Amino acid sequence: LVRIYSLRGLLLSYNLAFLLLIIVTGAMGGIGIELRQQAAEESARLNTLLALVQETRGEVYRQMTEVFDHHFLGEPLAVLRYRSISQRLDSKFLSLNQIATLPLEQEAVEALILAYEQLQVQTNEMMSVPSSAIRDNNQVTVFFTGNLEMMWLDDYEEVFAANDSLMRVAQSIQNQQSNVLARNTLLIILVPIGLAAIMLLSSGIILNRFFVRPVADLLYGFLEFGRGKLDYKVKESGASELVKLQKAVNRMATDLAESREALIRSEKQAALGSLIPVVAHNIRNPLASIRATAQLHDDAKLPTEVSHGLKDITVTVDRLEQWLSSLLNYLNPLSLERTKANLSDLVDQSLSLLTNVLV
Repeated sequence: LVRIYSLRGLLLSYNLAFLLLIIVTGAMGGIGIELRQQAAEESARLNTLLALVQETRGEVYRQMTEVFDHHFLGEPLAVLRYRSISQRLDSKFLSLNQIATLPLEQEAVEALILAYEQLQVQTNEMMSVPSSAIRDNNQVTVFFTGNLEMMWLDDYEEVFAANDSLMRVAQSIQNQQSNVLARNTLLIILVPIGLAAIMLLSSGIILNRFFVRPVADLLYGFLEFGRGKLDYKVKESGASELVKLQKAVNRMATDLAESREALIRSEKQAALGSLIPVVAHNIRNPLASIRATAQLHDDAKLPTEVSHGLKDITVTVDRLEQWLSSLLNYLNPLSLERTKANLSDLVDQSLSLLTNVLV
């Protein structure tokens, strides 16, 4: 699995976040289109409702006119037109009931229908009474009977008030829908912008934390190594690939420091190895002279103390010579090789070397 703090993981996370932003933007766009469609349908419904309300109001005015025409002008076709208007109003009230879906709208429609039904009871009774108008010589004389009262006009006012109330309800709902659509549109715009801003800010922080600063620390470490500070340790932080690189650089610096110390030791040993033969040669010459002088002056006629002193000089010189030989052999060790030899010849050679000692 790719760890989230590796460069591959960071790249994968960024791609997934970008894909998420595309999906969210597309989803918000789809939601916006759906809301716009719903708002358009709701607006069309409310416009239809308002148109029906206006038509209902006009039909009520016309019906009221027919009532006046019947009673005050003696219009013979007023009753037929009145009934036709009543039928159209019933159809429009049915359409209002079908279009009004919200509780407030339904209450307003019911109030309008109830007010109209109360008015219709009285107007139907009035339209069933014969007209009091008498035409004489193209002159109209209106006679008011005692049963014809003008109080029914108040019922028309109640119908108009209910009609206005329904219109205000429809307009209020339309305004609410417009406000909701405006808020949703703003939200649809702000959500993708907010996600993009978060991605931009977070990508900058993550890039600086996991890549920029670790690379800067690594470059500073190379600068310190170039100055000879091989004991400097690069801070191990950032993406996993950079941490591996930093660890490798720190190990390299440690190995270089050890190699440098080993090289210095080797150079010292090499200098010592080249110096010791010179020193040994310069010491051997005086030692040889000292030993020769001591042997030359060693005589039986000399006092015992002097003779012993000369012998001590000889022994000391031989010991120093042996020490110098051992030191040279250590610096330039002999490489042993196996060879075939005759045992009797080897013994004879050894005895010949020891003849002076054994005699």
